[in-house]
Amino acid sequence: MDKTAGTRTAPDPFGSHDDRLIRVLHVDDDSHMVTLVSTFLTRESDSLDVHSVTSAEEGLALLREHPFDCIVSDYQMPEMDGLELLSEVRESSPDLPFILFTGKGSEEIASDAITAGVSDYLQKRGGKDQYALLANRIENLAKQYRSQQALVEREERYRRLTETAPFAIVTVDDEGLVQFTNPAVAEIFGYTEAELIGGPLLRLVDERSATAFEDALDRLLTGGSTGGAETETVSWEGIAVTGRHADGRVVESTVGCFAFEHDGTVQVTFVISDVTDEVRREHEFRAVFERAFDAMVIANDEGEFVEVNPAACELFGLPESELLGRSIRGFASPEFDFEAEWASFQAADHDRGRFDLVRPDGQRRIVDYAATREIVPGRHLSILRDVTDQRTDA
Repeated sequence: MDKTAGTRTAPDPFGSHDDRLIRVLHVDDDSHMVTLVSTFLTRESDSLDVHSVTSAEEGLALLREHPFDCIVSDYQMPEMDGLELLSEVRESSPDLPFILFTGKGSEEIASDAITAGVSDYLQKRGGKDQYALLANRIENLAKQYRSQQALVEREERYRRLTETAPFAIVTVDDEGLVQFTNPAVAEIFGYTEAELIGGPLLRLVDERSATAFEDALDRLLTGGSTGGAETETVSWEGIAVTGRHADGRVVESTVGCFAFEHDGTVQVTFVISDVTDEVRREHEFRAVFERAFDAMVIANDEGEFVEVNPAACELFGLPESELLGRSIRGFASPEFDFEAEWASFQAADHDRGRFDLVRPDGQRRIVDYAATREIVPGRHLSILRDVTDQRTDA
């Protein structure tokens, strides 16, 4: 423990608080002992921030208004003794460290204190060594308490997240059996938690995706094993899965799989998003894209074609394999300023117009076009209609 030459003083002890300090509430009806304990504790450790009162009632009042990491209390006090104070504290703070530091010691008192849930029991003795021991006990108990509180807070945040999340969250053990589900699982898949707990997660997976799903689970359960006693590793894998609703309906899903290993035990958590509507819309778009009479091309941010439909291949006079990777720049007349036109399009959401297209065989076509930015991030759709014959007829 770090030692200092004297005690700390502060004009406002409950104003701002350094979270690195351990806040101690000291209760003793002996004003001389109050000063002595506070002085020696802060000399023994500069991690301790001691606040002293001379009655249990004052201590409870402070505890209602301010957070503490540990209570140190005398036993024999008027109106309310240390064990009665402990009983009051346990009503509102069942886990707060409480040390009974008393000059009146007996096996009976010690037994009563342990039964009442005291964290530690020390007798007051002569000499300074007792304060070093007391400071050490306070630090150890407070650190354990803070760790426990942090864990409780993390679990509470996780609970709130899982209960309100719009996606399904399922945790399985190292045998692939379900240990936890959130409410969204019932909404997406139609199974209650009781129906899934203890059973295989494959119940949610369509047979078409079962092999891929099992392989991913197996990799996560076995691939990251380190064998260390105090190691913690995290693995992640994303897969697309065809799920199966309780009523037999297909549930198209994207799944993020997170494997956590600690002390040789592995748990895998699945975060499952229902993308059935998105997949249906994608299928509908694909049907229109492939069968459309008009040429349709999808370009990336550089203007390069990444997808083309059969009508586009016919318009440009090239097979798909030769058309992909090219841009409209390669089919424009010399006077066409591709860079300026593309920059203008990127600054707008939509663009319409007419364009002279020069095919590789030298044939010129007149096309009307309608372009839309960001049909999905980084992808831009253009629909082109050949109006050469219409203009000739006119």
